[in-house]
Amino acid sequence: MLIPRVPARVLVDLALRAPGRQHNASIAARMSSSSSDEVLFSEDRNAGVVTLNRPAALNSLTINMVRVMYTKLEEWKEKESVRLVVLEGVGGKAFCAGGDIR
Repeated sequence: MLIPRVPARVLVDLALRAPGRQHNASIAARMSSSSSDEVLFSEDRNAGVVTLNRPAALNSLTINMVRVMYTKLEEWKEKESVRLVVLEGVGGKAFCAGGDIR
């Protein structure tokens, strides 16, 4: 089966404009410094790679991790060289256990 190629910027654009989604221009200003270690970014050929880095918490997402990822996805959306985004999790137990709720 052939899977059509869709530019990453289109997929990211669709994901970020999902129903009920509101953009907040001050997201980057509210990020905590520790969240930058919890989500790692790299680029490999035409792929942007997002690595969840909280193995002790089964890579559960925090709101700050989501904010960091949002900022990077917005950046990649504008880059012609990034055609897809790959998500991965550190550790062997879980990709992502969901979200931490406090």
